[in-house]
Amino acid sequence: MRDGHSENDNGQDGVRSAASFEARSVLSGATPWWVNDLLRAVAAEVSGVDPVRIPDAQPRRPPVDAPGDYASALPMRLAGLSGVPADRLAADIARELRTRPQVVDAVVEGRGFLNVTLTPDARVSLVYAVGDGAAYLTGGQSGTGAKKGEQGEASGGGRAGGGRGHRPVWALSALHEAPTVEEARELARGDARRRIVHAREVAHAGGIGGTYGDTPARATSSAARSASASEAVRIPEVSWRDPYLDAQRPYGPVARLLAVTGEASARVAFCRSIPERPRRGEETGAGLPALPTAENPGNWARHTDANPAFLVRYAHAHAVATLAWAHASGWNVPALPARSLPTGSRSAPSSSAGGAESPRPSTASDRRTEPLVQVRLEPNALGDSPAPAGQLPAATSGHPASGHSDPSATIDLTPAAVAALDEPAAAALIGVLFDGPGVLATAGRRREPHTLVRYLEGLAIAYHEWRESRGAVIGDVIGPETGGGTCGEGIAARLELCAAAAGVLRTGLSLLGVSAPTRL
Repeated sequence: MRDGHSENDNGQDGVRSAASFEARSVLSGATPWWVNDLLRAVAAEVSGVDPVRIPDAQPRRPPVDAPGDYASALPMRLAGLSGVPADRLAADIARELRTRPQVVDAVVEGRGFLNVTLTPDARVSLVYAVGDGAAYLTGGQSGTGAKKGEQGEASGGGRAGGGRGHRPVWALSALHEAPTVEEARELARGDARRRIVHAREVAHAGGIGGTYGDTPARATSSAARSASASEAVRIPEVSWRDPYLDAQRPYGPVARLLAVTGEASARVAFCRSIPERPRRGEETGAGLPALPTAENPGNWARHTDANPAFLVRYAHAHAVATLAWAHASGWNVPALPARSLPTGSRSAPSSSAGGAESPRPSTASDRRTEPLVQVRLEPNALGDSPAPAGQLPAATSGHPASGHSDPSATIDLTPAAVAALDEPAAAALIGVLFDGPGVLATAGRRREPHTLVRYLEGLAIAYHEWRESRGAVIGDVIGPETGGGTCGEGIAARLELCAAAAGVLRTGLSLLGVSAPTRL
C-alpha cells in the first residue's frame, strides 16, 4: 500500500539531527527511521546544509516496476535550502550513498527522486527491529504516557468520536444499541478514530519522536536468544467466539446484523469504506456491502478469505499458532502464546492449534471497556484478573519494544537467516511491514480508518502468500537445532518474522476495536 506514505510521521516536528546517524554507522535494523536517518545524514554531508534543517526523507517503497528498495523525494525538498538543482543534488547524494556499506546501489529517478537498494542483511534486519508491534507501528515507545491514557478522554474526543460527544478513549461503543445500521457505522468509525489518534499521541508524548534507537529490542544472536528466552513476552489468549453470534432472537436491525456477522466483521465492514455516507447498495469490494444488513450481509457473514475481517484475524491466529507449535517442539520463540505456558492455571503446551483447552469467551461488556492490551506485562499478567483500565495500548509481541537501547548495537544475522528472510515471499512481507508506521500516520492525520483496514488486509495477504510458499515453518518441520545452527538459524529467522507480523496485525486490529484470535 503506497498512500500510507504520503507522510512519514516519525517525529513531532519532522526535523531531527542527521549527525547522530554517524554514531550509528553499524547496522541496527532498516526501519523507516533508520532509512530516513541514513538519507538525511548523507544529504547534510553533501549539501552542506545544517543537519537540523534537513527535512524528513519520507522513504517509501517504489512502484513494482521501479528500481530499488526505497524511494525518496528528499533532493526536491532540499533543493531550495541548498541552492542546488534537485537533479544535481540527487546525483551527488546517490554517489555518496553508494559508498556506504549497507547500500548496494542508489540511482536518480525523474527530476530528483532517489531510489536506494540496500544489502540483503540490511533489508531483512527490519524483522528484528519491529519488536513490540505497537511501539513499531506508532513510532513510539511502550509504557510512555500511561498517565495520559488514564485521563479517559482524548484531545478533540468529540470530533474523533464521530460527533456523538466525548467517550473514554479506549472504550468501545455498544453497536447493538444503535437504532440504525448507519448510526452503528458512525459509532464504529468514531471508536477507531479515537484509538488511532490517541495511540500516536501517547506514543509521542514527552518528546518521543520515534527515532530509531529509542527503545530496546530482542537480541539477535543465537546465544543471546537462548539467554533471554525466559524474557519472551506472552501473547494473551483470545477466543474466536463472538458473543453476538450466540444471541437469541435479537431485537433491532443492528442486533440482528451482529447476530449474523459478529462484531469483528461488522466493525471492519463499517471502517473499510471511504465515503462517510455510503449509498445504499454500495460495495467496498466483491460481495462486501458498505452498509451490510441482516438481510444482506454479503461476504461479511462468511468465515472465508472473501471476508477481510476473517482474512486478517486468521493470519494472526496462524502466526501465533506457528509460534505455539515451535515452542512445543522445544524452540526458543520470540513470542509465547499464553496457553503454551505450564504455569498457574494454564495448560501444558499443545502440539496443535486444536487442543482441548476452552478459553472463556469475552462478553460484550468486557469488549466495550477493555483497553487494547497492557503496556507492560507484569509478573501477574497471566493471571485471571483483567488488565487495569486506561493503560497505554501496546500489543505484546516477543520484544519489549522496537529499536535498540544501545545506538551502536548490531543485528548479527547468519547467512542462513538472511537467506530465509530474503526469499521473494518473505521479502514481500517485510516490505509491507516497512509500510506500517507511515500508513498509521496517514490514518491518524486524515482520520481515515479505512487506510488502516486496507493496510492490514495487504499485510494478511502477504503473510498468507509467505506461508503458502512454505516459508512459514509449522508442525513437524520444526525440530531441535542441529548442524551447528545453520538450519536452526533459518527457522529461527522465520519465527521472528511470524512474531513481527503477528504483533503488527494484533496492534492494527486492536486500534479498530477488533480482537485478534490466537487459535486456529
